[in-house]
Amino acid sequence: MTNNFYKNLYLLLGQLLAQVSDRMMMLGLIWSIGEQFGVEWISWYLVVSSIPHLLFCSLSGPTIKKLGSLNVVISADIFRGILFTLSCLFIHQISTHNDLIQILIVVFISNCMAAFFNPAIFTLPTEYENDLSRIQKLTAQLSTVTSLSLILGPVLGIYCFKKLGLNWLLLFTSISYFASAFFAKLFSKIQLKDEGKELIEQKISTSAIEDETSHSPPKMLQSLKSNILISTMLILFLFMNILLGPLQVFIPHLAQNTFLSTFDSMAKMEILFGFGIIIGSMLLSFMSINKSQLLISTLLLQMLSMAYIGLSLSQTLSWSMLALFCMGIALGLANVLLINIFQNKPKSAHIPNIMSFVNLISTAALPFSLSILAILQKFYGLDKIVLYCAILLTVVCFSSIFLLRMIFLTPYIVWTLSNF
Repeated sequence: MTNNFYKNLYLLLGQLLAQVSDRMMMLGLIWSIGEQFGVEWISWYLVVSSIPHLLFCSLSGPTIKKLGSLNVVISADIFRGILFTLSCLFIHQISTHNDLIQILIVVFISNCMAAFFNPAIFTLPTEYENDLSRIQKLTAQLSTVTSLSLILGPVLGIYCFKKLGLNWLLLFTSISYFASAFFAKLFSKIQLKDEGKELIEQKISTSAIEDETSHSPPKMLQSLKSNILISTMLILFLFMNILLGPLQVFIPHLAQNTFLSTFDSMAKMEILFGFGIIIGSMLLSFMSINKSQLLISTLLLQMLSMAYIGLSLSQTLSWSMLALFCMGIALGLANVLLINIFQNKPKSAHIPNIMSFVNLISTAALPFSLSILAILQKFYGLDKIVLYCAILLTVVCFSSIFLLRMIFLTPYIVWTLSNF
């Protein structure tokens, strides 16, 4: 582990604590809602969680640009800590429709803060690190924390919810958010003591020059029009998230209908997929890929899609676990590289806007994908739908290798022809 990793440790510990507790709380809420009011209300929970990210997509980028990414991260954590403290005082269990409405309001407000927090946390490496490899490593470390929370959150959530109840989960979540804000502040102080102070001042002055040149912070559509390569990659990122959405339903389906073992086989597949993602993102936490990022990321997505086809055709648990593990590694690596490209290719003034689009796609694609899946399942079996999604993802990834390279090389071709 490098010294740079230890500098980031406060930030990573705070984020791990906050994200794990948030996952635990989310599991407790989903369990309580499903148990008291039926599974159909879980869909409303997901819809309420997604709407704020759409509403504040155009506002989050300029806000991050104006206040700074770390200030947005700390403010969002403190606000959510206060919110869940109040929730703990007034909501002890979800037993009536009035309680349900209160919880949905809390979830909505919490995700309003998340709509600012999520783009800010991945804009942060570009403001606090001074070279491409260190930006990539911090991004990979933050991605690893997110992946760890996807495993630790549900595992600890089941135990804590049964032992402590929803009220204590809400309290623990509020404390975790306050702790996360405190650790983020410590991270800021450590960075300011080191080379980060000069770097931050330099980047602020660079951003100020850009803003003076453009007279106003760039709007969302302006950021897309100014970065054709990034806009094309965002479309690819959207397709990837939509076409991978059916996995959420397909893994339990495999466990129940193909392997005839409801919980054990599902747990094995979910855990192995999660560990694959962790390993993939962790690899880039201690090493960096700075050359041919575009080509490598598209090849990783091609590997992901081929393993996806293997999973859709698999008839044994061992092959399904292997396919999911390979998918996890490819997805973990590709996610970090894609985000890193989104961080480094645009000008600094556009990065918060681009990250807002990334956050919107990440949060809205799953509910949209599952909605389409619910309609298609009336006409086709789930196995066929997943196979078609895997094949379509393969075609999209294969085509993107040539499309993205062409877009990337176009400015050089134009420059060469103009000077011929």
